[in-house]
Amino acid sequence: MNKKIDIISTIPELQKKAERFKVCFGYLLEEEGGNNNEIVIKAWRVILDDFIVDMNSTLMNLKGEIQWSLIDDQSKSISEFKSNYGSVIDSYKEYVNDDIRKTIISIISLLDEGANGFRLSMIEEGYYEKLFNFHYNNYRKGNESRLELIYNQDFNDLMDNLHDDTLCKKQMVDKRREELFKDKYGMIYHDKCRDIKLVTFSIIESNEKNEVAILSFIDKYLAYNIAIEKRDKKEENTESKYENIIFKENVDIDKVISKLHEYIEKGVIKAKRHWYIVYRVFLKKDWLIKDNQRKFRDQINSVVEDRLKCTKNDFSKLGAYILNKNIYYLDWSL
Repeated sequence: MNKKIDIISTIPELQKKAERFKVCFGYLLEEEGGNNNEIVIKAWRVILDDFIVDMNSTLMNLKGEIQWSLIDDQSKSISEFKSNYGSVIDSYKEYVNDDIRKTIISIISLLDEGANGFRLSMIEEGYYEKLFNFHYNNYRKGNESRLELIYNQDFNDLMDNLHDDTLCKKQMVDKRREELFKDKYGMIYHDKCRDIKLVTFSIIESNEKNEVAILSFIDKYLAYNIAIEKRDKKEENTESKYENIIFKENVDIDKVISKLHEYIEKGVIKAKRHWYIVYRVFLKKDWLIKDNQRKFRDQINSVVEDRLKCTKNDFSKLGAYILNKNIYYLDWSL
């Protein structure tokens, strides 16, 4: 498995190795032209062989990292390295065995390829889309939960004012789109007709590499997609979903409360609307007799704590959800 490396710092490190190789190679030539001590010559060759193997491995890793990176391909730096050290590395072929000779040939080949751009060997139909998705999917794995939480918080703020699930989801998409298009690369995404291939190319070719700006774009692009996914997701009727759990013989009230907690955490049940759903379900089971009402309310409150506290006012705001329905909750006072 190739070792993951930092692309930006690799070329200077490679130059240091090549400079040491050049110095050691000079000592080898000096020894051969002077004392010609076989033990010393053998020792220098072992050191030089190690440099060759190390530089070849570094170049191979560099090629792999550049092909799947969003920074430029470092072709100018590699070309300069080739110009400064390529000939001295190549000349060492006359002093080594077949295995090291093959490794030197590999180094020269990699330098030729890198000077023209390592990325060129990867560019084919769909490459830029695959490249962006590679980084996007990795970012999503580590950040989706955080962005989901932020979405739910912003969504609930909208629900407090609009009381309309569908409208809130549409407005969340509009909000996330607006945030995306204000971003540095988000503006390019907009101006390039929302073509992710062209945005990726623009990022790679940018003279000013800014990892923060790249991650900012990916973050806002992911937040936008999360909003779209939630808007387009076809949810099973929430009340029916909850009733499917509750309407059983010998129902376990603790399991019912646990499932309610799960729905609230996942955002399936939004804001205050769940109080109407819970009320309707429990009413059908005749659990809301007057003696149990406060106990029921306290038990629900213990599930959701202070985030969605159940009060009389909660029920007074439910009319927007149940227009043209039988408003049973008006018969129940806390």
